[in-house]
Amino acid sequence: MDWMAAAIEFVAGPLIRVSRLAPIATVGVLSALIPIHAGWRRRAELPPALRWALVYLAATFVEEMFMLYWSRSGRSNIWIINLYVPCGTILLGLMFAGWQLRERWRRVIYGVIAVFPVLWLLLMLTVEDFHRFPTYSQPIQSLLVLTVAAWTLIQRTRHAVSPVVRHPWYWVSVGVLFYFVYLLLVNPFSKLMVAQSPGLVRAAFEINGILATLMNLFWLRAFLLVRRPSKAEARA
Repeated sequence: MDWMAAAIEFVAGPLIRVSRLAPIATVGVLSALIPIHAGWRRRAELPPALRWALVYLAATFVEEMFMLYWSRSGRSNIWIINLYVPCGTILLGLMFAGWQLRERWRRVIYGVIAVFPVLWLLLMLTVEDFHRFPTYSQPIQSLLVLTVAAWTLIQRTRHAVSPVVRHPWYWVSVGVLFYFVYLLLVNPFSKLMVAQSPGLVRAAFEINGILATLMNLFWLRAFLLVRRPSKAEARA
């Protein structure tokens, strides 16, 4: 049974250790499983925008778990944050593009997500460091995501004929606004403070866990608005 104990330690050990150091941040990571589960159960009924939302949640969860296991032997995992910035931007852009009311707005978003990886690469080759918290790329990402979320919320609200709380785009956009305002600041702050005050950085990521959980609950509400067919309808 030694092999089983070793397997359990390999899988659960890093998560348990991190949960002791940063319990709220750990809850923030694991809370993504709730909307992922709800979205997966409705995957056949999801509109394209919510399918991209589900892909983004799943990809972000995998990224954060990979960061956790990569750092189990003391290796730096900051490069994973940097590498995921363009990936997350593209997925969020594809999601919000699906909620645009006019084709020209959709084309603008497609253009931005096509250009952003090039900008990210230039930043990584010049002013950024793969092994340090992103100073420019993630704040730029956050500003772009906040802009498109606010634009989507304003435009869709202006044209809504039913209460906005009945629409998935409302809950997703509001969740993004709550979370990405903080994300705009947390990584540049962490880069400045990680050497001087690691405890303060840990506290910043605990706050990040609270806001990530809040966003995940908002996104859960968006998925729950998609009606699943009854058993009788499924059999018909």
